[in-house]
Amino acid sequence: MKNVLFICIIFFLGCVTVQAQSKGAAKPSFNDSKEWLDVKFVAFHCKDSKTKGAKKELTEEGITIDATDLYQESIKWADVKNIMIIKAENKVKIIGPSTKKDLKKGLTTEMTGIDLYLCKATYDDLQKIVKALSHAATLKGAKIVADDMF
Repeated sequence: MKNVLFICIIFFLGCVTVQAQSKGAAKPSFNDSKEWLDVKFVAFHCKDSKTKGAKKELTEEGITIDATDLYQESIKWADVKNIMIIKAENKVKIIGPSTKKDLKKGLTTEMTGIDLYLCKATYDDLQKIVKALSHAATLKGAKIVADDMF
């Protein structure tokens, strides 16, 4: 009788273990996504001009692009509505209400999105970056509009 009970317990634990493994790996956290994106932003950093070579920074609040003494653009994660690739320009466009501060004139302009220029990134790289940005934005409260809606 003890052997049957022991076999039933082992069988039950085996089923629970198999079920837990079949659910797949957990999705990356915001910090995991941020770390991965930070590495990609360094790897694909543009040195062409001050505009394209602007520093990209991800924070808990959102994304900031800092072109040193020229301008600073930012968008809050919760304001992100869509993220798309502009293949011809090797950039990722993040759509949503954002701001651009002209650091020389001291003016702040409301914008409809920000551009992340990523030199030497392949289309596959850009797709992965869009996926990671979308995941991070969603974790921070963004409601991304589905591209395949219509």
